[in-house]
Order: sequence, then structure tokens, then C-alpha cells
Amino acid sequence: MDVILDETNLTRKGRNKWITIAKEVNPDIEIIFIEISTSIEECKARRKTDTKDTDTDWDAVITSMAANKNEVTEDEDFVSHIKV
Repeated sequence: MDVILDETNLTRKGRNKWITIAKEVNPDIEIIFIEISTSIEECKARRKTDTKDTDTDWDAVITSMAANKNEVTEDEDFVSHIKV
């Protein structure tokens, strides 16, 4: 079975949640992390084109998320880490 999880997963804690769930379902699972590097400026520009939830300060949210990002490390349970 192949599963794709499309999620931000910027923090180790957030990634670990999904790794734990996957390993509970299948202890032999192989997990590949695909990192799509989009600049903060691009994220903010894309968000401005979205007309939903205009009451939120999305520039502040995106800036905060970027500031709290944890780089993927070798000791996380990924068989591969691909940067796009």
C-alpha cells in the first residue's frame, strides 16, 4: 500500500506524529520525506490570492511557521529525504 501525506510538517514533533501512526499500522513501513522548498515570499504571495479566511494575518502565520521550522535530521525514520 502506498500513502502520500500532503502536510506542512515543518517541525520534528509534527513529523514524528505521522511516523508513529504509520509504524503502528505497519512496523516495516519505509517512509520517504519529500521537501519542496518554497520561499516565504512565494508562500505569502500565494496566500494573498486565496479569498478564504481574510480575517487571519497570514503574513504573520507564515513568518512564524518558517521561524519554527526544524530541519529534517538523519535520526528521523526516513529511508530517504528528497529536496525539490
